[in-house]
Amino acid sequence: MNQLRNWYDIAVEKRGRTTVGVSGVEVDNLADFLISFLRDKQTENPNPDYPPADTLNLATDDLKAFYTEAVTAQPGPTGTSDQLADWFYGQTAAGRLLYAIRDKGVQSNDEYFQIVAGHLIIPATKPNPAKPELNSHKGTKTQKITV
Repeated sequence: MNQLRNWYDIAVEKRGRTTVGVSGVEVDNLADFLISFLRDKQTENPNPDYPPADTLNLATDDLKAFYTEAVTAQPGPTGTSDQLADWFYGQTAAGRLLYAIRDKGVQSNDEYFQIVAGHLIIPATKPNPAKPELNSHKGTKTQKITV
């Protein structure tokens, strides 16, 4: 995130707004907040109006928005939304972090947390590139479906 921070700041200045922040987690604390979940040392929920699973999901949305806003502020073409998603989920540390959060969350004892982690953090169209043989958290084999 540090490498993209200047571009993010440029994006905010240029656009006069940002979509980052819905979780209540400050941008500078976003990575630590998400990593704390993986280490079982979750910080206090910054958004007490929401259950922790919802705040985590919103924080992952903030992370995606941060990356997208930063990369689209850079000069030159940024590609299509699919290309940006492929880059984010397949080539960034943030994408790998979200896969790790999803994988840990689906093993939670909290059923609601399992649902949020398994269905909201990673789009169904983005199977884990580190585990191409799997297309979901349940470990089902990938099958090509033709219509």
